[in-house]
Amino acid sequence: MGLPKPNQAADLNVGGVTRQSIELMGFDPERLTEIVSGARFDHHILTQAPCEVRHRRWALGSFSVDVGNYSFPTRVLGAFPRDRICIGYIRSMRVPVWLNGFQPNLSSIQLYSAGCELHYRAGAETEWVAIEFEEEALQSVALKRLGHLLEIPSGGVSDYQVPREKRATFDSLVGRSMSSGPDASVMVEAILGMIAELLSFPLGRTIANVEKRWIRRNEMLRNADRYLKSKLADPFDGKLLAAAMGVTERSLQLHFLAAYGVTPGHWARCLALHRVRERLRNNEATLFSIEGIARDCGFRHMGRFSAYYQELFGEYPSETRGARL
Repeated sequence: MGLPKPNQAADLNVGGVTRQSIELMGFDPERLTEIVSGARFDHHILTQAPCEVRHRRWALGSFSVDVGNYSFPTRVLGAFPRDRICIGYIRSMRVPVWLNGFQPNLSSIQLYSAGCELHYRAGAETEWVAIEFEEEALQSVALKRLGHLLEIPSGGVSDYQVPREKRATFDSLVGRSMSSGPDASVMVEAILGMIAELLSFPLGRTIANVEKRWIRRNEMLRNADRYLKSKLADPFDGKLLAAAMGVTERSLQLHFLAAYGVTPGHWARCLALHRVRERLRNNEATLFSIEGIARDCGFRHMGRFSAYYQELFGEYPSETRGARL
């Protein structure tokens, strides 16, 4: 995998329309932080895989469309901007995606309220779409097209099950908008119009107890994440983690396997390895030894640490450090 190779990026601004195309080779979480316009996300790679990111965006004013594809399995945690709402959907996937406590399918779209937190895990070769806009713009189009305003859920993420053919038509429209040919202002109204139609379908997952399961599962995993990050210097203890989360070890393991595809112990080690890499890629690489950084992050056996690091990132810690000196 190695460190990022020279990346390709292209930006074009014509008539107020910004178009951007990025290709990243290698795992570079800093470049992925703002992968969706105005949002901030942290990325963690889950298992070793060739790392390639293909991303395209076009924007006109406060309206934007982002399409991204990661070649590697990843966990994404962060939040959308507070001044816009977002419609997202999975365009294609090889393995099930985990999203804020549930698994979306290829017949659904998701509405993220302004400032909504995202807790997302995707396998390799998952392509996603995120469309951001102001609610006022959507309601204006809905009033013209449907004759009434939409009831927009507030807070969190809502999952809409829509007819497959409707979503295919919508995706085709989004695909056409990614080229520079169509008139951007016309495409904005067309996309918002289709979103208004899709949001007129009943919510696929609104039963209270289902939503509570999502919320409990998502909050527990977020709390576990915070707990593990605060204990990186300590040996992993599954019993203590389960007790802190108020669940059994078996239940905790099942939640982690469903969300991340790995056990809590594996995830704790993954977090520690990412912390080491972050420190090696920053100025600390010139101030501290690799062994010192590794020990600060809970690794006691340097041979095992080096093997774990190489297994996840495809290079040894000295290679990461050497690239920054």
